[in-house]
Amino acid sequence: MSARAAAVAVCARLRADGHEALFAGGCVRDELLGVEPVDYDVATSARPERVLELWPNAHAVGIAFGVVVVAEGGHDVEVATFRSDDAYVDGRRPVSVTYGSARADAERRDFTINAMFLDPTTDRVIDYVDGRDDLTAWRLRTVGDPVARFTEDKLRVLRAVRFAAHYGLDVDPTLVAAARSLAPELGVVSAERITAELARMWTGGAPARAAALLVAWDVLPVVFPEAVGDDELAARLAALSPRPDAVLGWAAASWRAGDDALDRFRLSNAVRAAIRSIHDLARAMPDFPAASVATRKRIVRDPHVDAALRLARSTGTETSTIDRVVRAKKTWDDVDLHPPRFLDGDAIAALGVARGPAIGRALDALETEALEGRVPDRAAAEAFVRRLVADS
Repeated sequence: MSARAAAVAVCARLRADGHEALFAGGCVRDELLGVEPVDYDVATSARPERVLELWPNAHAVGIAFGVVVVAEGGHDVEVATFRSDDAYVDGRRPVSVTYGSARADAERRDFTINAMFLDPTTDRVIDYVDGRDDLTAWRLRTVGDPVARFTEDKLRVLRAVRFAAHYGLDVDPTLVAAARSLAPELGVVSAERITAELARMWTGGAPARAAALLVAWDVLPVVFPEAVGDDELAARLAALSPRPDAVLGWAAASWRAGDDALDRFRLSNAVRAAIRSIHDLARAMPDFPAASVATRKRIVRDPHVDAALRLARSTGTETSTIDRVVRAKKTWDDVDLHPPRFLDGDAIAALGVARGPAIGRALDALETEALEGRVPDRAAAEAFVRRLVADS
């Protein structure tokens, strides 16, 4: 069962129980654009308590806001009760909600292109906010007053940047003015939410335009001050074709800012380590032709070398150097890149190397010799270690 068929089945079950049920939000926008939605959301007149009765194994992920995730046909479908929002006091979420009609639900949403509904049984678009006209005109507008919408939820400023960039939309001037005036208040938004939005920009269809809008709307100094003044940011992101994954996107975005700038985004240790590796490799690329054989082999065998090559290309490393790395990858096989060292730590200690850090240094030195092709067998490995001991 496809994701769409699962959402249709959810709507059918809700309707059979006597409730209104419609596709809502981004999936409607994407279907009208001829883009396959990533997921499907359903909006309904059914109260969340009733949804939980119909799907006893559902997850009440946002029960206070009428949101339940149900499993249908191998897919998770978010089901939200039609609602209007009461006052926002923290710049992110309403204090409470009032269940109501589809029109009220549309009028509390962020942008007109995200506030349409679709009846999946008839494919009729239900549009209370002129979202379809805006989509036809490739225009981004808020539902109602942009200052009010951004004041309610500061994250909407970043979402405006992302949607404008990704879909190539013309942006209503009043929206731009509101975004620029309220950008300093993005500090109330959690680092995790900001990180998620920026990651979607770096990996979206137009990361360069997103970067340019972050600068033009005075958003970058608030969410990523270390990148302010990086005149190559947009061009570097644009050069990462095809579309990068999140790790490479962050590596490109932080190229001039440095690894420490990523502290604010609370990325996982694994992602941080990957970004550091990509940075180190990309910085080593210009010296690749003059590097030792062992250094070149270490670069080529690194699991992040492909990402580093793309970043190096985007930062101006000469094409001839990039081509040389690519040729080396094709030339050396696994044995060339991971030659046997013939000795382990115990064997090295038995040859007179003191246990502790010296063992690690000896292993590294022995590996270098092996990568250079100077350790064809165990005897040669032992002879090399003996020379290390004699010279120490």
